[in-house]
Amino acid sequence: MIRFQFVEDHRNTHEVKRMCQVLGVQRSSFYKGRQGREARQARKEYPVWEVCPARPRSCHA
Repeated sequence: MIRFQFVEDHRNTHEVKRMCQVLGVQRSSFYKGRQGREARQARKEYPVWEVCPARPRSCHA
């Protein structure tokens, strides 16, 4: 959402609480979206197959 991006871009110069009030967005939604983005970035940097390699499965006998 563009409003969240605006808040993210300006959070070092203005209060997040005030920007969310002015833009009409929930502060909790902003932080929730931020957590999701950070998690997606972490998954890109460390894919599951590098962290937890798959164990070979035995074939049916």
